[in-house]
Amino acid sequence: MRARRLARIVGAALLAASTASLHAQQATAELRGKVVDPQSAALPGVTITITNEDTGNFREVISGSDGSWLAPALPPGRYRVGAQLEGFSKFLRKDVVLAVGNQLEVDIKLELGTLEETVTVNSEAPLIDVTSKEIGGNISNKELADIPTISRNFTYFAGLLPGVAPTANLASRGSDTLTANGVDSRNNSYLVDGAWDNDDYLGQNNGAQARVPLEAAQEFQVLIGQFDAEFGRTSGAIVNAVIKSGTDSVHGSAFERPAPITCTRWREICGS
Repeated sequence: MRARRLARIVGAALLAASTASLHAQQATAELRGKVVDPQSAALPGVTITITNEDTGNFREVISGSDGSWLAPALPPGRYRVGAQLEGFSKFLRKDVVLAVGNQLEVDIKLELGTLEETVTVNSEAPLIDVTSKEIGGNISNKELADIPTISRNFTYFAGLLPGVAPTANLASRGSDTLTANGVDSRNNSYLVDGAWDNDDYLGQNNGAQARVPLEAAQEFQVLIGQFDAEFGRTSGAIVNAVIKSGTDSVHGSAFERPAPITCTRWREICGS
C-alpha cells in the first residue's frame, strides 16, 4: 500500500510539472536558426545572445555541431539577436518581434574579422513563422491601444481576424465572447499567461472566467483550427492571451467611464 501511495504521489508531481511546462510554452514564443561561415559551412560553438529590447533581459545559447541553435520559452516582445565567435566579426540583428505562439527562424552568417567589428543587419524582410500548421492570427498591443472599442474587453478585438465574430454578452459586464468558423462559443477555450481561464460553472458562452482589463492585456493569439495537442479540449477557438509585464521605462494609462444618464439628464438632452 505504501509503495502504491508513493507511486500516486510521484505520478501527480510529474503531471503537475508537465502541466506547468505546457502552460509556459503556450504563453511564450521561440527563436531558432543556423549559423554559417562565408562559404555557408556550419559553425558550431557560436555564442548567440537574445536580448529583450524593452526589459534588457537576455539569454545565451550555443550553436550545435551542425550550426543550429534554439531558444525556447521566450516572453513575447521585441528582441535583438547577437552572435560571436573568435576569428569572426560580431553579428547583430535588431527589432526581431516575437508574438505569443510564434516560432521564428533567424539564420546567421558570420563574416571573417575580429570581435571588435560588428555586422549589423537592418534591412532584411520581416520574419514569418513558417513552421506552424495552426490557423489563426495575433492581435498586437498597438491594435489594442490604437483602435477604439465600445467594449472594454480585449476579446472583442478578435473580430479583426478572418473567420471570427465577436459576440456581446449581457450576462455580466466584460463577458463578451466570440464565435469562430460558426462553432458555438461554448466550445472555445481561454488561456491567460498559459493558465486555464475557462468558467466551468457558466461555461465559455460567457467568456473567460478572469476578465483581464483591456490596459493589462499585452497581446493575444486566436487559433481557429489545426492547433497542437498542447491546447486540446476544444472544437472552437483558442484565445491565448498574455498580460503586460514591467519594462525599463516608466509609463501608464488611465480610463474614465462616462457617468450614467439619469432621467433628469435624459430630459435635458431629448427635450421630453
